[in-house]
Amino acid sequence: MVGHEHFDELARGLATNRLSRRQILTGLGAGLLASFAEQFLPRQMREAVAAQTSPRCDSPEVADCIDDAADDLKSGIKRCHFSLLACLKGGGYGCVLSETGYLGCLDNAREDFIRKVQKVCARKGACQVGQLCCNGSCVDQDRNNCGACGRICPTGAVCKSGQFGLGKCVCPSGTSECGDTCCPTGRCCGSICCPNDQECCNGSCKDTKGDDPQNCGSCGNVCPSGKCELGVCQDPGCDQPCGQCETCEAVPDSVGGTIFACVPIPDAKPCGDACISCPEGQAPDANCECQPECQVTCNAPQVLNPDTCQCECPISCPEGQVPDANCECHECPSGLTYCGGECVDTLSDPNNCGSCGHVCPGNKICGSNGTWGGPGYCTCPDGRQVPCSEDSPLCCETYTHDDFGNTSGKSCCRADGSGFCCPQGQACAGMGTANPVCCTVGADHFCWTPDGTGGMCCPKCEGVYNRCNTPTGLGCLPCP
Repeated sequence: MVGHEHFDELARGLATNRLSRRQILTGLGAGLLASFAEQFLPRQMREAVAAQTSPRCDSPEVADCIDDAADDLKSGIKRCHFSLLACLKGGGYGCVLSETGYLGCLDNAREDFIRKVQKVCARKGACQVGQLCCNGSCVDQDRNNCGACGRICPTGAVCKSGQFGLGKCVCPSGTSECGDTCCPTGRCCGSICCPNDQECCNGSCKDTKGDDPQNCGSCGNVCPSGKCELGVCQDPGCDQPCGQCETCEAVPDSVGGTIFACVPIPDAKPCGDACISCPEGQAPDANCECQPECQVTCNAPQVLNPDTCQCECPISCPEGQVPDANCECHECPSGLTYCGGECVDTLSDPNNCGSCGHVCPGNKICGSNGTWGGPGYCTCPDGRQVPCSEDSPLCCETYTHDDFGNTSGKSCCRADGSGFCCPQGQACAGMGTANPVCCTVGADHFCWTPDGTGGMCCPKCEGVYNRCNTPTGLGCLPCP
């Protein structure tokens, strides 16, 4: 029913007895209903119908007909108003909500108004409800004529019926009208829809995270240097590119101002294409890693090699000779061997063990560990360990082999060209074959396979000293 929303408060007051009859009459006397009846409805109805007219929709006859219908509506609303006052004064109930009450009276007045417009005024050229009179012709409302002739809805919006049949442009949820399009909420800047990566700055879309020196980082943030990068104001920079270990900084000029110039980075030194700054007492090595500075002092004619922190002679000697402390060339003394430009002891040098260039693998030493190895042999550094082979970095612990009551057992199980360590309490059977195995000391006899290509464990039998097939030792003898 037309106008109900404007009287909800009055209706709820009557229905719940929150308003006394005196309060209601006072409110009516103050013009609450009269203002709506005499001003709101006639004006809105008249404007709506005036916009809805047919081939002669803009003729004076149509306008006069609508004026007459509006006058009748005004009179009907006044009658409803006075009837309500009389009902309330008489103490009646249902003065507002009943079919014969105030709201029902307003409905009847509205229906009479619409009936006259659609029947009487239509014969004079008025348009049907929901149409518009555009250039003397009735047209249906759509996106190009929504609520008024020529009113075009923004891109993305639809035209929906509004109050009294007048169309209204409606944008999808989460957007609002912005110029000629529907823009995500909060992105409209005047009549322009800003992209997500821009902000509205004084009616214009600006990329504050780019290189705009007038809006650097935020709207209106002006960079004094005139340079902005990624939303951050930059120093004006130096006129010429700085060197490898230099930086562009602001320095005082001769007249008390500031200029930008290339200045050395404190304690920094070039290293390849990089620039390294090491802590005090350190310097970059050949790999551009900070190492303690060399404190060696060389006696002439030797000079310091900063990469190795060693004193060297600035000469080249003939093949087989090396320079002495006075930088004079001589052959190697007795007991030393010439290897790669230096004299070494091949009996103890792990980089030239036994011969020039023979490097001991892993952490092995060259010589004897007190138990294994000897001069010029790569062995394990711990006397409790045994090397699986000279050229293998593997070192295994040694254990007692009590099969025969001696200490010849070893935890290393060496195969052809490789090896592995047996767990504690086990030793190797078939050492040096293609398929050695680890057997349990004290529980197994250590034998060879019948074909002699590997080791095998023969569990001990009670009363049997050796289960290996003697005298060849191949395979296991049966238990008695």
